[in-house]
Amino acid sequence: MKRQLRIPVLILLLLAAWLITRTASGMVDAQAAQMIQPIGPIVYAWSPIVEDDDDDDKDNDITPRLSVRGEAELEKPADQLRINLGVVTDGKDAEQTLEDNSEVMDGVVKAIRKAGLEDGEYQTGRFRVQPVYSRRPRGADETWQPQILGYQVTNTIDVKTTKLELAGAIIQEASKAGANSVNSINFDLADERKHRAEAIVKATTNAIDDARVVAQAAGVKLVRILSINLDDARPMASPPRSQMNMRAMAEGGVTPPITPGEVMVRASVTIVYEIDEAAAIEEHARFNDSKKDIFSFSTEIPF
Repeated sequence: MKRQLRIPVLILLLLAAWLITRTASGMVDAQAAQMIQPIGPIVYAWSPIVEDDDDDDKDNDITPRLSVRGEAELEKPADQLRINLGVVTDGKDAEQTLEDNSEVMDGVVKAIRKAGLEDGEYQTGRFRVQPVYSRRPRGADETWQPQILGYQVTNTIDVKTTKLELAGAIIQEASKAGANSVNSINFDLADERKHRAEAIVKATTNAIDDARVVAQAAGVKLVRILSINLDDARPMASPPRSQMNMRAMAEGGVTPPITPGEVMVRASVTIVYEIDEAAAIEEHARFNDSKKDIFSFSTEIPF
């Protein structure tokens, strides 16, 4: 910010002449001399005021940017079946309960193989033996201790196969053989990465198309890509369209109708562009000029 300091020259000359005349004639007393002496020689200096343009330079270095986000949702037919089923057995004796559970599970494995599964399409999922304790009675004192009433053995099988048509048969045959727990039935994609890549490509294309439309509408030019971020990309497995109770399937003897449906694959990509800064610089310059006009003024110091 520049300030101009204007001092009347004539007044300064008259003041200097008056001081010289008074001193030469001896009319200045000691008290006045003491008052004048500490002042020392009168020195007038004129120094130009230089504006600090560092802030403006920093502002001018800001690169105009355009950020766009592209999204894609693809529906793909499920091509893989996942089932988790098992046998839960309760008993008083741990060893006997384990033996009973293993016997039933052997029959379940034979049943699902009979339904059409082969080696490599199933494996042991979870195996657990845990005691069953008595519940704390109402009003029990601090000395009460839980008692072991029996044992529970849980043994599950994870099925993963591309034979989607076997879903109903696997569950039916397993339930007939003694399986009493179906924890999950899911249809998903065998090659998730392939479909994920397709969704990413589509999301990126959408982001680029949107950037071009916005740039054209705003009257700016896309210079280059500064950054690309993959925000989200994953398949969303759909649940089966129908499920039946294990006991009902075992008693009814009817293969439950289970259809796979579609799997939704989603992806989103964020792209940041550098845009042509000519218009932005021009606007910034006009703004700086307006600030200078507002804060520029001159000051006069009268004597």
